[in-house]
Amino acid sequence: MNGLLLNDLEVLDAMDHGFSGVFIPVSCKKDGTFTADSVRSLASLKDLGHIGNYLEKLVRNMATELHHGQIAADPIEQSCDFCRYRSVCGRSEQKQARCIVKQSNEAIIKEMEAYDGGDSNDQKSADSR
Repeated sequence: MNGLLLNDLEVLDAMDHGFSGVFIPVSCKKDGTFTADSVRSLASLKDLGHIGNYLEKLVRNMATELHHGQIAADPIEQSCDFCRYRSVCGRSEQKQARCIVKQSNEAIIKEMEAYDGGDSNDQKSADSR
């Protein structure tokens, strides 16, 4: 399994007692510290709040665009090769497809925080959910 988890020892231990890495992507070394891969899977409550706010805004924007009939074909590169609808979507083969750029979790969260306005009160909105 992979994904981000709240960096809270009590929560993590409840999910996988002893941090074996079987149920969640967090495991410990013999000295009791988390492995490097485990640390990359942890996020603070503030970071998770930024992610939640970003996703909420993204879904609202998508819904608004759909409601107004804005349904442009904007595929990720090579996705058209496997798409059942490529003959009807209206995407021009000359139009360049989007490219996915690999980034660290920290860089992505920083972008989401900036999109969210960098407001430190976001933890309050995350706590109220």
